[in-house]
This record gives sequence, C-alpha cells and structure tokens, in this order.
Amino acid sequence: MRPDEPTDEMPGGPEEPTGVNSPGDEPTGRIPEGNENPTDVIPEGNENPTNIIGGEPEEPTEFAPGPRGPVRPPEDQPKTGNRGIAVLIGSIVASLILVGAYVAAGGPVGPDGAADPCDARPWTDPQNLEEAAQQFALSAADGAACELGTSREELIRAIANDQALQDFMDENGLSESDMEDALRAGLNRAVDDAENAGALGGLAATGLRAAINVMPMSVMIGLLENADSVFSGDLGGLRDLGGLGDLGDALNAITGGVENLGSGTTDDPLQGLGDALDESLPEGTTGDLDQILPPDKRRELENQAKERLKQGLDDLLGP
Repeated sequence: MRPDEPTDEMPGGPEEPTGVNSPGDEPTGRIPEGNENPTDVIPEGNENPTNIIGGEPEEPTEFAPGPRGPVRPPEDQPKTGNRGIAVLIGSIVASLILVGAYVAAGGPVGPDGAADPCDARPWTDPQNLEEAAQQFALSAADGAACELGTSREELIRAIANDQALQDFMDENGLSESDMEDALRAGLNRAVDDAENAGALGGLAATGLRAAINVMPMSVMIGLLENADSVFSGDLGGLRDLGGLGDLGDALNAITGGVENLGSGTTDDPLQGLGDALDESLPEGTTGDLDQILPPDKRRELENQAKERLKQGLDDLLGP
C-alpha cells in the first residue's frame, strides 16, 4: 500500500466496499417470493382492523347493523347547538326590529349628549304643583350651570351635600362668592321663566326676586331643591336653612295675600304688607325695606294689586 492511500483495502477484493454478512445476521427479513406487499392482506369479509383478543370479547361499542350515516343524538337529548343559534338569531332580529322602530319614529341611534344649560328652556303649561316645581328647579340649575361653565348634572351632584360642594369648588377654583352669584343668577332665571310661562304672577315674581337678592347660599340651594315651596306658599318653611324663615312669611303674604284683598281699601290695597315686610326682615339682612324693594318696585306692586282688585270687583258687580 502506498503512503498516499487514505484507507486500507477491505478484505474480499477491491470491488466489494463492505463485507457480506453471514447467514442469519441480516438486519431485516427478506420478503417472500411473490409477496411484495409490506402488510398482510385482510381476508375478504373481515373488515376489522385488529384481531379479536383471545378469550371473551369485550367490545367497547356495539356494532350498528345497516348502512353507516351521520351520528344523531337521542330523541330525548336537547340539541343545544341549534337552540343556542336560534336564540342568538332571535335576539339579533329583535334588536333590529327595535332599532328599526326607533329610527322610524324619528329617534336618534346614538346616545344623547348633555343639554347645553345656556340654551333657553321652554316651559310647558304646568298642570299641577309638582310640574311647576320641577320646571322651576331645572331652570334654576341650568342658569347656575351656565354661569359656572359646567353641566346641569354636574351642578346637581355638587350641591348634594357640603363635602361634594366643597370638592366641586376646589376642583374648579371657585369661591363661595362665585357659587352664590351663580345660584342667584340661576334662581332669577327660573323666576323669569316661571313668570313668562304664567306659572307665577308679576307680583309674586317681583317679591321672589327681592328675596333671592339677599339669600345666603344655603337658602338658595334649599330653594332649588325644594322648589315646590315657591308655588305652595310655604317659603317660611325654609327657615331651618337659615335666613329666609321670616322673610318667607312676608313673601307668602305677597304671593298668597293678593287673592284676599277684598277686606282692604282701594286707597291702600297693600295696607299692612309693608309693615309685615319691615317686621319680618331678618336682623342684619338689611336696614331698610327700600334696599330690597326700591320705591319704583313698591309702586309697581301697589299698581298691580290695585288692578287685580279692580278686576275682581268688576267681575263681582258686573252683569
């Protein structure tokens, strides 16, 4: 062998690279002559892929005779898949019907946005005290929210209690004076709306504006939350809120006393009313009645009362 040859020559001649295994040492068996299939042929009529284990056969399932077909659930077993789809389709159809009916009726599909509190609030003709009080409160809340640049809903949440009010003022950088001015503007707007809608007479509206002008914040909040007192003649009931009790009694004389002017004289239909106001004004609120009822307003009240009395007498004495 020459030095440049890499391997030795295998025994058995140069033409045989590997040795021949001796009989019986083959790694795999030879396929018998004439049987080239890698697996045995299943005898005809026997379609079972495996042979039956010796002994008693333990078949896991019964063999169903007849042609094979799709497996169906037993009659007493609910078809949950079909039922779920039916329910889902029914829900979708019902939703589409509701949406279609709502759109056909002219309703918007999207959620309603918050109403702009600065927009004018049209009053319906209130049929009872509750309706009038509700519209008064909404007008007052809108007016105050407009002054503060917030929504009516946020304002109502803010005045729910003292802590909520303080948090609202802190978050928005407002002072008590800012809140008082806003609430005062809101209540005056409500009085204007009620007067324009005919829910309040001119005499009552003037008296309420005079009272609102001197109300502390706690009383204004109480009036907004209990607006029915404006129309029920129970303003004196707000005395527990501070400041309006006696003045409320005087306002009740204004709002409810005009109907009973028949016992007075035509020369001074408001006889005793000025004295009632003077006596009932809270101490320290004002030193003079003219500060909350200027002379021109007092003359206006007198003229309105005289006109109401004259109309009542004409109706009584007329044909």
